Amino acid sequence: MPRPGIATRIPDSEPFAAAFLPDFGLPRTLGNLPQEIRTATDSFFNGMAQDSGASLASHRSFGGHALSMGIDSRGGYFYGYHQLGSLAQNGLVRACVSTPINDMFRNWTELRRTGKAVKGEDPCLEALNAEFERFRVKKCLQDAAETAGYFGGCFLFIDTGARGAVLAEPLYLSRGSAGLPPGSLRRFVLVEPLNASPEVVNFSRPIDEDYLRPEWWHVQNDRIHRTRLIRISGPLPPQALLAQYNFLGIPQAQLIADYVLHFQADRLQASGLLKNVASKVFKTNMRDVLFSGTGVAEFQNRLRLLGSAQDNSGILALDKEEEDFIKVETNLGGVTDIVRQALELVCAVNRTPVTKTLGVSPAGFNATGESDLRNYYDRVAALQEEQLAPALETMLRVLQLNLNGDVDPSVVCRFKPLSEDDRKLRAEIRKLIADTDAIYLDRGVVLPEEARDNIIDDPDSGYDDEGRDDLGEAGGRPANPGGGMAGMFGGGYA
Repeated sequence: MPRPGIATRIPDSEPFAAAFLPDFGLPRTLGNLPQEIRTATDSFFNGMAQDSGASLASHRSFGGHALSMGIDSRGGYFYGYHQLGSLAQNGLVRACVSTPINDMFRNWTELRRTGKAVKGEDPCLEALNAEFERFRVKKCLQDAAETAGYFGGCFLFIDTGARGAVLAEPLYLSRGSAGLPPGSLRRFVLVEPLNASPEVVNFSRPIDEDYLRPEWWHVQNDRIHRTRLIRISGPLPPQALLAQYNFLGIPQAQLIADYVLHFQADRLQASGLLKNVASKVFKTNMRDVLFSGTGVAEFQNRLRLLGSAQDNSGILALDKEEEDFIKVETNLGGVTDIVRQALELVCAVNRTPVTKTLGVSPAGFNATGESDLRNYYDRVAALQEEQLAPALETMLRVLQLNLNGDVDPSVVCRFKPLSEDDRKLRAEIRKLIADTDAIYLDRGVVLPEEARDNIIDDPDSGYDDEGRDDLGEAGGRPANPGGGMAGMFGGGYA
């Protein structure tokens, strides 16, 4: 149940507020609204919440406990959405953030049916695929993932046409939902976190399901229940800093920002060395220059004369006794390695191989980059499951309700393999499973219908449910008993 809160502002003169709020207060949002509304929203967590007469420490004491435990603003802290927006304009930051996201959506997904399948073409899946295209699910999720990479998280608003006070009511995504009848879905709307501010958060009971989960979000003038917002988030910070990050994740742009800035500083220093790689030294009698009335002007004319004769066709004339001319060169050995290592460190922190982020071949250790890509694809697959799968599951339920008013639990949406190596590996695994089943069948450990059921229940086997009922009550043993898997399917199984 929602916990209504009563906000009490911290006086500006209070020493704790002055020390605490700059680094650990909530990010200031809702910038286009009047001051009184922004104050009421953002200062909620700086006061005290009351529930059933019991005093609950809100974000003020929660963050104070974090400070007392030694968390210092000199360590990591939230940059703020405006500074993160500036980072989003950095070319290297954008390359690091967009590289894994582009691969997450490169092969996209496919709709499958688990359990009992429909023989022939499945009209339900075809209709859902059309809905995916109509509501631009791939584009919406990809934009949301990139926004989360730059700002730590964002939301996709389920626009059913509801406005006003209705938005504060929960949206139930179940059969016969009154809030989402068939045909009522309009679109999915991306909401950046700068425009969202949380309200009513359980800070007191860590064992509750809604601990540190805002019940409502203020999106400018609208108070929206969390069930109407699909949350896409980066890696979560420690709970002591969760409110500081607006109850979203740590931006990837912030994680790599320090390393990007160090690389840029090294690059600028290397560029400065190139300008001074060769210095020309003109030796002369400086006493006459400094202590003569016309010495400085004559000296400048002398330098211009020397400069005019610097090309290969020029002739440099010097006084044999009083003048000399030498060239001093700066050794640039190792500068390239330093700059390259700083750039490779950016890729390492971003956990993307150099071959993907920069488009260059790896160097050293006789490397080909294949192992790096293999590990990288494993990470991308993990990111798909962690950051996108929950949102994609919610969007699938919404589209099913919008299509026919019901949710079919047998319909699932799975990400396709990222590379041909993934397909090859899955085929090899299926081959090992088939060989194992054949051994069990030959030795009488399992029955043919048991092996067949395992194959049909595996969504990656390539076989559906057709013909399961044709086995009959006794299981319908194959015509050539003892023939193993070849006898079951009339041929080899791969």
